[in-house]
Amino acid sequence: MALCSRILAALLAGSVLGGCAAPPSAGDGQSGSSDQNKEEEESSLLEFMQGFSSDREYLRGVYALENGNYGVATRVFQDLASKEEQDSGNGGLYGEGGEAPQDKDIRWLRQAAAQGDADAQHDLGVRYKTGEGVAKDNAKAAQWFRRAAEQGKAVSQFNLGVMYSNGEGVSQDDAKAVQWFRMAAEQGHPKAQSNLGYMYSQGQGVPKDYVKAHMWFNFAASQGVPAARKNREIIEKRMERDEIARAQEMTRDKAQTIELNRRLQELREE
Repeated sequence: MALCSRILAALLAGSVLGGCAAPPSAGDGQSGSSDQNKEEEESSLLEFMQGFSSDREYLRGVYALENGNYGVATRVFQDLASKEEQDSGNGGLYGEGGEAPQDKDIRWLRQAAAQGDADAQHDLGVRYKTGEGVAKDNAKAAQWFRRAAEQGKAVSQFNLGVMYSNGEGVSQDDAKAVQWFRMAAEQGHPKAQSNLGYMYSQGQGVPKDYVKAHMWFNFAASQGVPAARKNREIIEKRMERDEIARAQEMTRDKAQTIELNRRLQELREE
């Protein structure tokens, strides 16, 4: 099920999905602790909404959800889920092959990607993910992201991690999501670092480990990812002082390795 549809299902079912808090029922009698739980759950939700979408309505839904306006959030995600459903049914819209008419840009992009150019492979993956110039196809998007990711392209590794986390174009697999988030995070990709921290904080695809989660949130927060900063504050309330100190020490030790990895990849891409 596509991401917006999953969020909508969670809102309507009154369940929690990927850190997403369901609307509280009226008169449930919960007070301070429920507010803290809502903050924790909504903050975590942001991690898996940063993969691809820049749609204004999508961001409006996220903002409404973050601020507890569940009525607006539900209406927004109902509309987006309907669009996702329409997109998934358009495979034959452009003829037998299911692909949109190719312009010159797409032809050159395909040729470069087939010849092993990682940037072209990534861009072609984005085209298939967004449906720009081709019929939207998550499976093909994942295939091209994988080819670029295997050449060390961090943003492709991140995107592939998101697709495994959401089960888009591939079977949902938290362990594989962690694998690709880690590869990108080790090269300094901020959102991958934030998502990897989230996975450690929740025990998704890896054993739960607040110290490692804190370390990765440190890196992501230092690069301006708001959700990483919020999530770090949340888990600090559950950690002992010596655990926080150990996480800070691990951050200092890891920083040099990440910078070295980043520079090595830059040299490979030259």
